[in-house]
Amino acid sequence: MNSTKLFWPSVWGEPTMEVEIYLDLTKTDPDKLELVEARVREWYAEGAAVRYDKRTFGRMTVLEGKHRYLVDLGGVDSVTAIRELHATLSRFGVKVFVHFLH
Repeated sequence: MNSTKLFWPSVWGEPTMEVEIYLDLTKTDPDKLELVEARVREWYAEGAAVRYDKRTFGRMTVLEGKHRYLVDLGGVDSVTAIRELHATLSRFGVKVFVHFLH
């Protein structure tokens, strides 16, 4: 199946980066699953918050299957964004897998 992805330029005039994020929760305490999902939403909300002179995320889509997300990182530095997500979730035993789409 061939698909064409359009990358809309961010407000900063540069192409955006889309990533598919999969969270491996096999070593995570089942009681902490809701907290992990809340932390993912907080990470996205912080990145999408509009502030003066700050690059922001685009949209986040929850994909089929549990704990899979499609995130448009907008003009944000993708490495920094993924590091922040990993730092937020690693204490819960979550492994973060990222597929960069181009």
